[in-house]
Amino acid sequence: METVPPDLAAQLREMADARGWLPPWPQWWGDEALAELVPDPAVRQRFAAGCPRLPLAMFEETLPPAPQWPDAPAAYLQLSEAYEDQAAKARELGWPVIEQMSHHLAVLTKPGRVAGSLRELIGQLRQ
Repeated sequence: METVPPDLAAQLREMADARGWLPPWPQWWGDEALAELVPDPAVRQRFAAGCPRLPLAMFEETLPPAPQWPDAPAAYLQLSEAYEDQAAKARELGWPVIEQMSHHLAVLTKPGRVAGSLRELIGQLRQ
């Protein structure tokens, strides 16, 4: 919760049921918002069907750094303006960054474009 806007954190806490479980992710935003992000009804239905309920505690837990994280090349694909801080951090770390301004679910709606950008980033890592 430390990395999300306070309004979103409050919204998630309000949505949790008495046992601390959130509804599936697509229900957080409503049908209209999801339809705007994923216009194809069949794709939207398959996506929504695969989204499980998650415990609120999963979002409230602060995870420690991964032990013995491999020293390996890395890159960052930014899919929306919401991830500008993460892209800036990647640049600070010297990672190649591609900005593909779309939205959080672009991997569903523009898979070819996302895959092309990932291929380009992988190519930059091999140089």
